[in-house]
Amino acid sequence: LDTATGIDVQDKHLAGMINEIGVGVIIIANKWDLLQETKTNTQKKQIKEHDTLLKVIHYSLPGITFAPIVFTSALNGHNVHKLLALALEVHKNRQQKISKNEMEALLPKLILYHRPVKSKGTIHPVIKRIKQIGASPPTFKIIIGYQQTLHHSYLKYLENRLREFYDFTGSPIKIIVEQAIQPELS
Repeated sequence: LDTATGIDVQDKHLAGMINEIGVGVIIIANKWDLLQETKTNTQKKQIKEHDTLLKVIHYSLPGITFAPIVFTSALNGHNVHKLLALALEVHKNRQQKISKNEMEALLPKLILYHRPVKSKGTIHPVIKRIKQIGASPPTFKIIIGYQQTLHHSYLKYLENRLREFYDFTGSPIKIIVEQAIQPELS
């Protein structure tokens, strides 16, 4: 991104494509030096400008809020040295696999903290299982009860908790919901 000109339609379109395809991403906010020239160079103002830009980027590119943001200056080399190491970290995060046992241990914690929310119908959904079925990007399958649905906001909650427990910085997370094939017999 060009911090001097701001986020444009093309940046937003590209972010949407990145999210849809599911590739790892790092947001590089270039021309940080130009913003610093227009401000008086105090530490407090620099931190405030940095925080404001982070909020603007996350607001403008909501589909890729998982992406780390690095403020750089190609002109003077500010933070450019961090990019290769960060790209390797994002690649490693995309390859990460979580064991079946870890996922089984995590599920009750997730449900205890926030009960699953239904999307349609009268039956409150029950999550039977969660497992990782792929990497690059990390993909998880959730099995819910027969003829039950999960609200999309609950999927976002699950994604956020997975990010909290495991480092998926720079990598999208895909969550697939599948209904049990038949109702359980009592």
